[in-house]
Amino acid sequence: MEAKAQAEIFIQEYREVYPALVKCLEKDFDACIVYMNHPPARWKHIRTTNIIERSFKEVKRRVKVMEQFPTEESCIRILFTLLRAQNEIWEGKPIKGF
Repeated sequence: MEAKAQAEIFIQEYREVYPALVKCLEKDFDACIVYMNHPPARWKHIRTTNIIERSFKEVKRRVKVMEQFPTEESCIRILFTLLRAQNEIWEGKPIKGF
């Protein structure tokens, strides 16, 4: 597989320069390329984390003004409410290419 060959070249070239990065790549490489089991037209939609990143950004924006939570339970309740609201926005919106 071309991806594995390219990864091996990268690993050999950068093992000494970035040992922690190479260790992480070696450990998680197979999980990182699972999207390649699907047709190439779908790769962009599968491998992107934009939806996840957007969720975290929205949570951070909303929680930042609160500064602190009285209890762990209140924090969990706020996070659940924010993520559920985001899920309702996405519900029924198909991902292009599927």
